[in-house]
Amino acid sequence: NNWLHIPVLMRAISYNMPIAYAVLQSWSDFVAVPNRNKVLTYSWVPSIQFYDLSPVAVAFPQHDSEAYNNGDERSAKSHVSLNKYAHRTLSSASSDVYTLLSEVSLTMTNIEEMMGRVLDGLSYN
Repeated sequence: NNWLHIPVLMRAISYNMPIAYAVLQSWSDFVAVPNRNKVLTYSWVPSIQFYDLSPVAVAFPQHDSEAYNNGDERSAKSHVSLNKYAHRTLSSASSDVYTLLSEVSLTMTNIEEMMGRVLDGLSYN
């Protein structure tokens, strides 16, 4: 789908970025094309789909919520925190599991290292 087409095209035009823009028909195409070609693509962290490509973020100006709310989507999106959630009854259903999950803390570096080990066929214990 083309859910991100407006900000991509707005940024390309505003920042004089020469791009050829395409919308792919399927998830498998979306994953395959960047892995076969040197292209600018949308990615996120953590993501195992493009891990081997070592994607680098394109730096846009810091998010401007007022401009964004007025239709100007040239600024970068705000960073999203990676949180953990549990069903509200987990603590009473299994306090040990709830306690364990409450104590788990992973950094983005930890997550990326685990993804690399999985892709290399190694365990991550």
